[in-house]
Amino acid sequence: MNVRNALILLSTFLLLGCETSKHSSRDKVELPVSKVVMYQSGVGYVERQGKIEGDELVLRIKANQINDILKSLTVIDRGKGRPVSISLPVDRKSLDALSDIPEQIADGGGILALLKAFRGANVLIKAKGKTVQGRVVGVEYHQTAIMPKAEKFAPTGEWLVTLMSAGDTLEVLKLSDIRSVEMFDKSLSVGLDKSLDVSLGAGDWKPIELRVRMSSKATRDIAMSYIVAMPTWKPAYRLLLDDNSTGTLQGWAVISNVSGSDWENIGFSLVSGQPMSFTYNLYSPLFVSRPDLSHQARTMAIAPRPQEAAYGGGDGGGGGRRYDSVVRENAAMRKEAKPSLMKMQKVDEAYAAYDSVYEEEFAIDAEPPRAAPAPISAEEYQSNFEALASTQQVGSFYEYKLESALTVPDGASALVNLLQQNVPSVEARLFDSLASRQTSSYQTVQLVNNSNVSLEAGPITIYKGSAFIGEGYMTRTDPGQTAQITFAADDRLTLSMVYEPYAAPSDYAIDRIEGGYVHVTGTIGESAKYTIENKADVELTALIKRPVRPDWSPSNFPKETLTSNGFYYVPVKVEAQKSKDISLQSTSKNSSSYSIMSESGARTLKDALPNSKLPQELRENIENFIAQYAKLPPIDDKISQLNINKKELESDQNQISASLRDLKDVKTASATALKNQLVGRQRANETQIASLATQLAELRIERSEIDITLRALVREMRYYKQ
Repeated sequence: MNVRNALILLSTFLLLGCETSKHSSRDKVELPVSKVVMYQSGVGYVERQGKIEGDELVLRIKANQINDILKSLTVIDRGKGRPVSISLPVDRKSLDALSDIPEQIADGGGILALLKAFRGANVLIKAKGKTVQGRVVGVEYHQTAIMPKAEKFAPTGEWLVTLMSAGDTLEVLKLSDIRSVEMFDKSLSVGLDKSLDVSLGAGDWKPIELRVRMSSKATRDIAMSYIVAMPTWKPAYRLLLDDNSTGTLQGWAVISNVSGSDWENIGFSLVSGQPMSFTYNLYSPLFVSRPDLSHQARTMAIAPRPQEAAYGGGDGGGGGRRYDSVVRENAAMRKEAKPSLMKMQKVDEAYAAYDSVYEEEFAIDAEPPRAAPAPISAEEYQSNFEALASTQQVGSFYEYKLESALTVPDGASALVNLLQQNVPSVEARLFDSLASRQTSSYQTVQLVNNSNVSLEAGPITIYKGSAFIGEGYMTRTDPGQTAQITFAADDRLTLSMVYEPYAAPSDYAIDRIEGGYVHVTGTIGESAKYTIENKADVELTALIKRPVRPDWSPSNFPKETLTSNGFYYVPVKVEAQKSKDISLQSTSKNSSSYSIMSESGARTLKDALPNSKLPQELRENIENFIAQYAKLPPIDDKISQLNINKKELESDQNQISASLRDLKDVKTASATALKNQLVGRQRANETQIASLATQLAELRIERSEIDITLRALVREMRYYKQ
């Protein structure tokens, strides 16, 4: 079915009948329904209006509606009278549930269940061939034999009833022989009758009569209103896109009438929103359990304690020629065409001649080709439909009020056009994952709600020109918001992403200095580089999805960027058959604390000093501290190197001593010469070790003096940013 026919059907058949039969046999309610307001929280507001005669108005309602009606019913007499009382039958089922009805009777059953329940009762039983009066002793199952059945043995037997008759004689009767049972205990008859009443009222099919008694007998104009449970109304949308970044949006509502009454030419409204609603049983009698104080010898009574109330959003197509084989043969014949023919006619004329020969030879009798139907246009779409409802704001909700009367039979559904609006609609391709490599995206419509009402969540069918291009789901979209609706998959765009490391803060400023620590605040940044490749023959817009993180702000995102449900959606246009790089940067305020006497603390003081507004004396102290602290690294480097040299010499001394011990008892000339050499080397090492030790001592003294100066400066540093 094409789009035009589908839309014509929608406009022609507004009523979707859930039942094909009319309830012609149902009694008419005296006050017809005049207005219905349907909400999305499972309730509906109903008004009834009309004239009645007499002093009593009878309204037949469903059993499952009575509690809502009791807590919301309002009756107005527009004449001189007034409603006096509203009455309805007590819920017998709740009362009887507390009475002493045997469980077997209440749960149903035939004569077997009755005789089991009436054990001990005095009855008269008329059976096949005899009549016996007596008290019911019991009912039992007697197994008579075991008979083979389907290669298995199945027990067979029968139920027997035992009576104690006059003269203390026990009579046994077969249950299958019993024709009647007469009870002599009136209370048993009353209990049986009561249990049947319970069974009769066990379903919601039986209507309840609510009676409103008026102050006098007269013809009067009555209006009543109440709240009852109703199915929620369901929104559905159609969007017809054009090539100018706009679209025509239709909003429809599917409603169902299961109220038990026909809606004939009523005023009808739908409310967008979720007002609170709850159920509360006001119909069934409420019995309060009382404590048993018999152990107190009934010397006192306790008054009952009252209870406090509680309140609870493709390319392709084209066809091939029908005769591929003919085309191939035709091409071959052209290639082999005779030179004389090629000389007499131009190449194009020869091709045309051969084409006509083959078209005539392989022609198939068929109807002449029909002209292609004109695609449905946005103008036709708008002219054939119009919104049937006006909108207004009611508190924090939005109301769609039908401008004409509505008729929906009980048990039927209706489809109503609520909204028709030209809306900005931009197509894009959404990369919905956060992965660093994505090879597919979703075709997406970014639809701006420029109406004055909220669009409730619901399915949306999308057309472009005369073609259906996909379906999506629109989440609730308030006025001014942009809905992002994915409706098809697309693999013509690919995305790759590389995170770049955090950039060090360049704007550190001192917040406070206390206790030897400096507290600074600065801006840190991060960057993610995206590469998007477009393999399509047209320009496409990609949507990059980025998470929204607390304390981080985008610094170079395009102004068209959207924020929704914890994510940024960044649009990037990519030309056909090209790729594009974009770097998205974010910044965050970073607060850190450092010990001033540490390398990171001194470096932070130096970095933050130019950006900090400090008293001059404190600034001079910090500058002096930075200058003094700058002396420490060279000293520490020298101390480190001297320590290394000293340890190497000491290690060499240990090796020389070991060698001299080995040569102690050797008396050869070569050994003597080696000993002398080692002793000389040992003495030189001792001299160098002594010199290194002296230098280390001097450097440590120098470092200690600088350290004392630094600590004195730190003790003078106190600052709190105003």
